[in-house]
Amino acid sequence: MPRTQGPGNAPIDLGPEDNVVIVTHKSTREIEDEILGSPHAHHLTLKTGLPDYPGVLFKLHVCKNLKHLTIDGDTHDALDLRFLRNCPQLDRLDIREFEGTRIDLSPVGDFQRAIKTIDIYYCKNMKTIDLSPLSSMSDLESLHSTLTELKGIDLTPLSRLSRLRELMLNTDRLPCIDLSPLAATALTTLDLGGNDLTEVGLSPLEGQRELSRLVLGGNHLRSIDLSPLARSSLAILYLGHNELQEVDLLPVADCPLEKVSLDGNTIVHMSFAPLSGCTTLRTLSLTGNQLADADLAPLESCSALSELRLSYQTRLTSMHSMLETIDLKPLRGCRELEELDLSGHSIRTVSLSPLAECSRLETLKLTGNQLRSLDLSPLSSCRRLKTLSLAGNRIRAIDLKPLEGHPGIETINLQANGLKFLDLTPLANCVRLKEVEAWNNPITDLTLPDFSPRATPVLLALSVELFNSDKVRPGANSKAVAY
Repeated sequence: MPRTQGPGNAPIDLGPEDNVVIVTHKSTREIEDEILGSPHAHHLTLKTGLPDYPGVLFKLHVCKNLKHLTIDGDTHDALDLRFLRNCPQLDRLDIREFEGTRIDLSPVGDFQRAIKTIDIYYCKNMKTIDLSPLSSMSDLESLHSTLTELKGIDLTPLSRLSRLRELMLNTDRLPCIDLSPLAATALTTLDLGGNDLTEVGLSPLEGQRELSRLVLGGNHLRSIDLSPLARSSLAILYLGHNELQEVDLLPVADCPLEKVSLDGNTIVHMSFAPLSGCTTLRTLSLTGNQLADADLAPLESCSALSELRLSYQTRLTSMHSMLETIDLKPLRGCRELEELDLSGHSIRTVSLSPLAECSRLETLKLTGNQLRSLDLSPLSSCRRLKTLSLAGNRIRAIDLKPLEGHPGIETINLQANGLKFLDLTPLANCVRLKEVEAWNNPITDLTLPDFSPRATPVLLALSVELFNSDKVRPGANSKAVAY
């Protein structure tokens, strides 16, 4: 975006394509001059909030094409928006990082009934907000609000907004919310993530046929009834980081699900049966749950599945789930699979043979299990594989020949196993290889290849004891680092 000069030689960002003006002055006179000098602006940002003399903003009547107004970092106790009567074409209002305690939306309802989007972002001192002025804004489509101290909100004024499609309310202290006023809206997105909700009734959403995205993550929900969403267009379901012990997906089995995230709950048993035949599902994530079993059979018909994350933990700790066995055969039908994460369980043995059918696989993580051996042969068919992590197991020997000349592999993590012998020569012609981690292994015999044909060096992460011994003689174009 080109730079130009405003009054007092202060910079203005001016974009000729969308006529964006960013005002960074604090002087009332300078703000007035910039407004008067920008009659064709479509987007005006007051970077340092409103001026101390708000009357200057009545000069905005010259900006007849102003569509988007952003008020950023205002420090007044109350935000005076009466000047909005002079912005007849406004369709978006953003209020960001307001440090005061009160925003009176009355002028918005009185003078700006054609506004389509209101975004009130990260206002840390507001404990209440009155939405009643919005009741007459029949064109309002999106309402986003991030008020970290908000403890209650009445959505009744939204009951008449039949065009409302997006509602995002994110606070840290909201214990409950009544969704009844939303029954007549046209919601496609409802985001109530990052609140303090212990329960939420979804029955008012029963008639929301177009609802495609529901976010309830980061709350304290212990149960959830999804049956009101049975006839919706639900594609994105995010229930992560709650206190859910179980989630029944059967009510939404016929929805065009694309992403289901249940991360960070307390789920021990999870039935994937409702997902059988879901050909739109791309992501299924249950990281951070202490699964005791995982029957993947229903996923065989999920032909679009590209990300399957079932890890319990990602760092090397003593914590593991009770999951000891898992059959990957159903994944033969998941030809689009790109990521598979089964870290942090108690898996003792697993066959990777079904993954030979997953030619798009890029990431495979089996970190922190109890594997003693693993046949990597099926991975020779996974030509896009970039990351292979087997750290934190009990593997005593590993044959890397299936990765010989692999065109995609970048990172191999073998740290914290029981390896005594390690031959890295099959990796000599892996042109994209960047790093091999093998520290915290009792290696007594290490064979390193010559990486000289490569354009960039390979980082070898080895234990201090091994590094200081005469066992390590890094070949050409490799660099050994002690851990």
